[in-house]
Amino acid sequence: MKKIITIVLLIIIIIGCATFIFYGTTSPSISLKKDSFQFEYGVPVFLRASDVLDTDNEKILNSFEVDTSKFIYKNHDYPEVGQYDCIVSYTKRNKEISDVIKVNIKDSTPPKFTKIPESITIEQGDDSSLVSNFEAKDLSSFDIKIDTNQLDVNVPGEYEITVNAIDSYKNTTSQTVKVIVKPKQEVVSNNVVQTPTTNGPRYVKGILIVNKKNPVPSNYAPGEDAQAVNQLRLLIQDMQRAGLNISNSYSGYRSYNYQANLYQNYVNNYGQVAADTFSARPGYSEHQTGLAFDLLHQDGSLVENTPEANWIAQNAHRYGFIVRYQAGKEAITGYQAEPWHIRYVGSIATDIYQSGLTLEEYLGVAGGEY
Repeated sequence: MKKIITIVLLIIIIIGCATFIFYGTTSPSISLKKDSFQFEYGVPVFLRASDVLDTDNEKILNSFEVDTSKFIYKNHDYPEVGQYDCIVSYTKRNKEISDVIKVNIKDSTPPKFTKIPESITIEQGDDSSLVSNFEAKDLSSFDIKIDTNQLDVNVPGEYEITVNAIDSYKNTTSQTVKVIVKPKQEVVSNNVVQTPTTNGPRYVKGILIVNKKNPVPSNYAPGEDAQAVNQLRLLIQDMQRAGLNISNSYSGYRSYNYQANLYQNYVNNYGQVAADTFSARPGYSEHQTGLAFDLLHQDGSLVENTPEANWIAQNAHRYGFIVRYQAGKEAITGYQAEPWHIRYVGSIATDIYQSGLTLEEYLGVAGGEY
């Protein structure tokens, strides 16, 4: 009898040990995959057991829950930006287990422009309407800010501004927009619209006029006009492709002080009467506008009565230029003929060229001497 009892106890011990070894060494494990999760603002948050827990057998899970009661919602189905502590609860073989994870809601999406024009025209001296030209949208609050460092609202011309839409988390969208500053206009006799000359450059029919009767202020310094330079380079390239002797170099924008020194040198060498026939006094030079250019041969000499000069006379208008000082028009322009001196006027260049008129005649303004 004792022998039988001993055998039964031994069997029980063996079964117990086998059970302990089996469950202690082969039981599937469960652990957190990671303790923090990040979601983009605007996206509903859903966390499944497979997202949070690392296990090779989900069947041993009797329950799983993520407590998101600390999430803050504002009239939508996604939580507000912030970091939340969430309790993860699950049951493994009837054993309740809890862990804490962090859920980070982050806004990393910049605003999107819904209204942004290619160009804006404003009146000289008034940039108050700039911001109204732009609209954007974003899930977070945002501001539209304009970088006007390159804009001189008091000087007519074309500029570029940078428009930024910046949300409350510093996400930024930027666009570059052209701004055209239109001169203040008033109606004078004969229904001609022009700008008074007392406070700045004179515009007639939208064209800047600079001659011996119409100067620009000494502080007028727009630099080279970008569009004019682009068209000038196209003109030079086409002349070179045609085999003409033309340089990539040219004489373009001149400041008031530069022109003053240049003019004085001519006066010193030739006398003022002679100098006034081919050199402008400071403030009276088209070169100060950034719209006038002197074309050069490859040896640096000015383009005169050569095939190059003929080509310029016949084709410059196709690029938005006119030959400003023509032979036989000296009494009107106030200067000797200069086949090398071209002036950018844009789309009306062909009309002026076909008319055969000087800029003074075309615009109906006075020219000649000072």
